[in-house]
Amino acid sequence: MIQRIKIWHLLLLILLIILVLRFDRIMDIAVLLINYLKLLLGDSDTSPVRLNSQLIDHFISLILLIVIPSVIILNKKKLKYLLLPAGLSVSVFAIIMTLFLFAPVISTTNPDLQFTLSEAKLLPPLSSKEFVLINSDKLNLGDKKFLSDEKLIMGNLFENEFVIGESIEIKSDSIYVYQNGGIKVFPVSIAGANTTEPLIHRQVFLLGSDEYGRDIFSRLVYGTRLSILIGFCSVLLSLLIGVLLGFTAGYYGTFINTVLNRFADMFLSFPVIFLIILIIAFLGSSLLTIIFVLGLAGWTAIFKIVRSEIASLKQKDFIIASKNLGLPDLKILTREMLPLMISPIIVSVVFQFANVIIAEAALSYLGLGLGAVYPSWGAMIHQGQSYLSQAWWISLFPCLFLFVTLLTVNFLGRNLEQKINPQL
Repeated sequence: MIQRIKIWHLLLLILLIILVLRFDRIMDIAVLLINYLKLLLGDSDTSPVRLNSQLIDHFISLILLIVIPSVIILNKKKLKYLLLPAGLSVSVFAIIMTLFLFAPVISTTNPDLQFTLSEAKLLPPLSSKEFVLINSDKLNLGDKKFLSDEKLIMGNLFENEFVIGESIEIKSDSIYVYQNGGIKVFPVSIAGANTTEPLIHRQVFLLGSDEYGRDIFSRLVYGTRLSILIGFCSVLLSLLIGVLLGFTAGYYGTFINTVLNRFADMFLSFPVIFLIILIIAFLGSSLLTIIFVLGLAGWTAIFKIVRSEIASLKQKDFIIASKNLGLPDLKILTREMLPLMISPIIVSVVFQFANVIIAEAALSYLGLGLGAVYPSWGAMIHQGQSYLSQAWWISLFPCLFLFVTLLTVNFLGRNLEQKINPQL
């Protein structure tokens, strides 16, 4: 039965689950997109200014949710890999990539939104709170309506813009907010002058909250995006450096080969973590710096593979014939050599991807990564150490996410390695 489930079946099932479970949020983002397009048509001069990266992120996720199923259904026969059986490791990796692509849709709130500490600090999993907006302009028309909807959907709220409690009731012209410390009563007018009923919303903390009242589930989802993004970019940089230097060393040989090979050996013998810390100390812990450092630290394995393959291939008759015909060296690499050694390179890249993810988590755990700016698994594990006895969920869930991701990537690497070389 499991063998009958193809990859394209799995992908469509995951997207269908997202559509069902997050339908309300998808519709909110769709309405926001429509309102922005209306605003753009009505005021084309100032509307582009309001288009920020967070808004673009939400719109792209919504568009991908429509485009990807269409591409899968229309091209499943052309994309042969979609017809392969979906094993356990492939299924888990598909879920991880879903979190990466659709983080704005899947997350329940802004990962950096700090709810009132007295009500939301260290909440256990599956807790829920209600909140009412203060001075909401949601029913105003035009620009104010769009800005109000954007703030609510993106979760860009400040503590003085909402009141949160265990539950909220509306009685006559008053709002009763039931909190741990008692009951607070507010006039209905705090919900906005243009509405007779306040806007009450419920926030469910699926995996609990941290010491700052932030939703752990949303932070884990965005932490997944950060780890995957750094992993992909760093691996691409390592791949570029490793292939170019490996080709140079293996193809031209002699002195260049000796120098580059000794340099790679020196890189392998030296603890890379010290080099990473040194570079970060000079350049700072920005996103580009982390990608550059981790990419620079992982090129040696790819270099060794490419160098040995190139040294063997350059003696082949078809390579010698290509050189005699005057084919440029770069074209010999891309057209003749690279297709023949792509399989071992892919396997090495997959394992390097796992190494980069755990390296980024380690840096954030040590306070050298991006945990202070973006949600990061390593930073969350570190922050939860002080609350293990009373809030175990802060560290447990990012540990599980990190463990499952590394295990999945390594399983994928092993499967690829066995398919490429069945004797292993």
